[in-house]
Amino acid sequence: MCIGPRAELFLVVNICLIQKKTLRKELEEEMTEAITEAAVDSSEEVSEERDDLGPLELHDSGTFQQVVNLLDIIDSESAKTDTTGAGLDMRKTLASVIIMEKATTEPSVVINTLIRCLQVPEISTQRKVNIYNILQDIIQQEGELEEQCVQRLVAIASKEMREIPEMEGYMKAEVASDTLVALSRNHFSLVMYELQHHLKPLNLTDEFVIITLAKLANGNVFEFMPYMGITLATIFTMLRLANEAKIRQAICSAMETFCETVQFYLKHLEESVYPVMTEEEFALKVFPMYRYFVTVWLRHYNPEVKLGVIKSLKPMLGLLLPNDDLREQVYDYIPLLLAEYQGSLEVLFVTQVLRQILELSVTTNTPVPQMQLHTIFTELHVQVCNKAPAQHQYSSQNLMEMVHCFVALARSYPKELMKFFFSQMETNKEAVRVGTLNLIRAIVSADEPRMSIRAIYLAIRVVKNTISDTRSKVRMAILHIIGQLALCGYQERIKGWGLKYLSVQLTLSTYKLTNRREKFYQRDLEERMVHKVTMDTVKIITSSVSGMTTEFWVRLLCYIMETDYVEALTPICISLTNLAEHQLHGQDVDVSVAGKSRQVDLPAPQKLLARLLVLMSSPYKGEGRGIAMLNLLRTLSQSIAPSMADMWELEIALLVRYLEEHTEFTWDQKAWEDKLIQFLRNSLKKTRGSSWSLRLSKELNNQIASFDSPSLEKGFLYRALGFTLATGLEASKVEVLLLELLYKTDYSNDFDSEGVIMCFGLCARGQVKTVLNVLHDFEERIQESEQSWQISAWRKDHPWRRETVKSALMVMYSCVASYCHPQLLLNLVDSPITAKIIHHYVSSCQVAPSAAWGDVFWTRLDICLKMAFMKSVVQVTKAINNIKDLEDFHFAQKTTLTSIIVAVIKAEPTDNLVSPVRALAMEALSHLSKLKPFYSTEENSELMDISIHSVISLQLPGEDNESIKTLYANALSSLEQLMESLLQRQLDPKGLQEMVQFMSGPVLYQEKLLKPAALLLEKGADQEEDEALRVLSLRALGNMALGAPKKVKQYRKVLLEKCLGPLREPVSNSVTAEGMEALTKILAELREGDVGSSFDAMSEQCRIFFDNESELLRLKAFILFGKLARVVGMSKKHFFKGEVKKAWIPLMLHSQDPCSNAAQACMATMFQCVHFWGWKSLEHPSGPSDTATDDKMTVFQTTMCSILTRKKPAVLYRFLLETMAYVKNNLSRIRIAACNLAGIIMKQMSTHYLKKLDFPALRNSLQELQLDPDPGVRRAALETLTVLDSCSQHGFLASPQGMS
Repeated sequence: MCIGPRAELFLVVNICLIQKKTLRKELEEEMTEAITEAAVDSSEEVSEERDDLGPLELHDSGTFQQVVNLLDIIDSESAKTDTTGAGLDMRKTLASVIIMEKATTEPSVVINTLIRCLQVPEISTQRKVNIYNILQDIIQQEGELEEQCVQRLVAIASKEMREIPEMEGYMKAEVASDTLVALSRNHFSLVMYELQHHLKPLNLTDEFVIITLAKLANGNVFEFMPYMGITLATIFTMLRLANEAKIRQAICSAMETFCETVQFYLKHLEESVYPVMTEEEFALKVFPMYRYFVTVWLRHYNPEVKLGVIKSLKPMLGLLLPNDDLREQVYDYIPLLLAEYQGSLEVLFVTQVLRQILELSVTTNTPVPQMQLHTIFTELHVQVCNKAPAQHQYSSQNLMEMVHCFVALARSYPKELMKFFFSQMETNKEAVRVGTLNLIRAIVSADEPRMSIRAIYLAIRVVKNTISDTRSKVRMAILHIIGQLALCGYQERIKGWGLKYLSVQLTLSTYKLTNRREKFYQRDLEERMVHKVTMDTVKIITSSVSGMTTEFWVRLLCYIMETDYVEALTPICISLTNLAEHQLHGQDVDVSVAGKSRQVDLPAPQKLLARLLVLMSSPYKGEGRGIAMLNLLRTLSQSIAPSMADMWELEIALLVRYLEEHTEFTWDQKAWEDKLIQFLRNSLKKTRGSSWSLRLSKELNNQIASFDSPSLEKGFLYRALGFTLATGLEASKVEVLLLELLYKTDYSNDFDSEGVIMCFGLCARGQVKTVLNVLHDFEERIQESEQSWQISAWRKDHPWRRETVKSALMVMYSCVASYCHPQLLLNLVDSPITAKIIHHYVSSCQVAPSAAWGDVFWTRLDICLKMAFMKSVVQVTKAINNIKDLEDFHFAQKTTLTSIIVAVIKAEPTDNLVSPVRALAMEALSHLSKLKPFYSTEENSELMDISIHSVISLQLPGEDNESIKTLYANALSSLEQLMESLLQRQLDPKGLQEMVQFMSGPVLYQEKLLKPAALLLEKGADQEEDEALRVLSLRALGNMALGAPKKVKQYRKVLLEKCLGPLREPVSNSVTAEGMEALTKILAELREGDVGSSFDAMSEQCRIFFDNESELLRLKAFILFGKLARVVGMSKKHFFKGEVKKAWIPLMLHSQDPCSNAAQACMATMFQCVHFWGWKSLEHPSGPSDTATDDKMTVFQTTMCSILTRKKPAVLYRFLLETMAYVKNNLSRIRIAACNLAGIIMKQMSTHYLKKLDFPALRNSLQELQLDPDPGVRRAALETLTVLDSCSQHGFLASPQGMS
């Protein structure tokens, strides 16, 4: 059973309460027994032990014994808790609670009892501690107590407190001290009197007297103040006598508390009702102790004493420093404090004291003596520049305190401090320089209104003296100072030297990072840090410095255009955006450009746009440079191209939103590039009619050498160049750029080759004739030296480069076809595009392989050429097929291409796969087959034969050879695609006749060609307007069960759906009959579970055709229904049993169908379905074997009706009504069978159901048949009418058995 959280809590609480009550009861029982046994003895014993407290009364005696017993329980439980854990602490707590409850009603009795217990001889320390703790609780609970009781407790606690023989005694003294403090809240005078009694001049008191006095002062500020003066004076007389560390620590701690208490008192004088001491009087009392602490005790060897002294100085100085006279004397002891930096004391506390002194010296405008400055500077500076020793755990806090010290010194002595800094910089030690620069930065950043401009000026002079230092940490420190100066409003101070230094560091760090070496990892790491600080400083300056110089602006822009260190681009772009916004809005107008327009000085706008566009193709690199660059473009829109500004304002916002909504893990590269290209195209539309796009093309072309291959940026660059060239107006200049691109491309680099190909294709969208002219010009130039093939762009030791270039040219032509405008393509595709592709392939194949090349190189070259050719054919044919209205276009080069492709397929190895050439060739044929002139049936068959045998001859790949498995799968896929394309052209009666034979052959399964054929026939089966096409398609689908029986189950869904279609929506008898025959074939290979929901549909649709006028449809329907009866399993048995009942009358009647084939099929199906009635006697009908068929049917029908009369009379009644409907059937044989069956049924019907018959209606129906033209019908109707009359006129209704 589950218990919820609240229920669990309730149970726990109740259990605890029960335990508590149980324990309380047990404790009270124990105490009662103890009191009964020892009441008298205890009174006598205690009287003997402490006569001075007087004898116990009987009532008090009982209380005493009860408290003693409870204390015993507390002691025992404390011991158990120490050894077994906290599980037994409840008894101890309950015992304490019971004592407290008694104290509520009898406080004096209980306290006196506890005091007596404290005085019992040989009491354990733990017991005393427990008693004192209980006493403190009672004191806090009761408040004011009887004076006599308090006096006794004060005396005992004071004595206990001053006895400290060992560690346990120390614990006892501590609780005794706390007890006195608790008493002081309501009985201050009694406690103070006791303590002052033990505080005597020139007499060293006990440690806990001092400690307790400090506690009293802290807890009773105003009550203690009248005693503060005498307390301080008396303690001062003891200082020379305090030689032990513990007493010194106690005095230091007490002085810390006393001084803090005095400061609190002075802040709240108005609340005091006691005589007032002035601040000066307190300071005069404290100073002698301060002096003694610093001069004597601070030099003590014990570190705990030193720490106690140094901690006590802060509150003491809080009283001393406001006093002008004493402050000067405090300054005299600064060297003694500085000397402690050389010792083992934690330096943080020393620095805190020095900071307190130095800051107050600024506040009071009384600087420390100048003669001490050098010592102070030196000691503090050493602490900043040297690494803190390991034992100083507060080194970072100490450094912050040091900074505050130097800020205070800079306010008092700026000139002297900067002079000291200047001297330290000359040491050339990195740590010293970095430490000094960090201090200067802190001084600059200090929010101090009193910091003089002269101090800042002098600090900058110190910094300038170190700008030639090339060490990383020094450079970072200087950069931090420049940034801090800008942030703190000293922008004018960094113009010139600061901006120049920042520019130099930007260039220097970028150069070092882009030319780094792996061996110097530490240096690279430091340089990265320098670069990061540089970027941060640039950002600070560009967002805060007004009047930015043009030189710095230009430097940053050039940095974007030239740097290879992409991590820096984001912050630089952000900085440039800030600068541009300041300048455009008139916030920054440099003197040198004050008279110019508000446009920002830029490099060539096309150069900047080209650079930013390409870099934005990878928008999440470099901390998300895409958004930063888009914002920069938007800000500079008026300067780059004013005509684009309005459009950029809208579209850039959408691009930024896309990047903000995604991350580097969720964005889509293709989608983003498409958005950028669309942005570029829309931008170029705004410059239509100008040479703007051509100049942009030149800049994009120049960018190609700046990026590696492969890279996202370079891939996008080729794409952008193609789009931009397509919009160029001056064809001659576009030709120059394209020709230059052809010559400088390294065609052995697949990435660059594909990039140039795509660029030419995209350019062909708007410049197809220009592109073809350039390619022709390039071909003519290389044709001049075709034999030697010596072009300066290619090395002579790579002779296969010729074929590499020709491969690229083939694909380039096909790419032009892909992007060319459809109407222009039809005029250009045969010639020059396809003609050039064929030329380059054929001319390459005619070159005899050189022996120097080697077989491996030639094979690889051959494969590359073939693949380039096939890829080109695929692209060209796809481009043609994509044209919507081809009209009567005939592809003149189709025959030539086909012959080349067939030759390539035939030349492929017949036993193994070595390349994707085979698959590409079949893909090319599949696309060619869709173009006019179409292949003839003979050509189709030949191509199928060649392709099929090219694949089935291959060896199956091994399981461990993934690359060959992939090639094999691709080859099969291409073969399927080709088969589908070729078979598409055979969707006519002649072609489908071949398909029917093809689908029934065993080669279908072996050669894995089922899928394309099935897909084709699926389409054919849906052709409503062509009856012959549908019939042949359905026949072929049915034949699949013969050709590939094991695949029927795989394709069952499609097969069943397509063959059921003609049954659901009959179009013609032949189509419907073919559908039923196909279903019969398909069902032979399936089980009930395979058919699914189609089973129900087949059963219902099939019955509809039992009474169809078409003999063929009736025949096919009876056969299909019989096949369904064989397929039925357990899940469909109940459903099909109902179908049999619905079909039973048609089956019995059509067993005498005028069509002999239909009659035989019907009878076979009926007997196939008999077992669904579940009656064995029907499955084996009785009668001689030589009996005629009609007689057999009569016997069967009579037996059937006899059984139904006994077991299902209602069914027999419905059967009669259904049978009578058939007396009007169009077929005379069926009308005769209906009359005969009706007579048999009536003879077997029970009296109950005969009474329900409408005899007049039945008689009318049968009498109408006397006019039937068929004498057999008239005869059968007359016989049935006789049976009917016999039932109604000869007392049949009285018979319970019916007629025999």
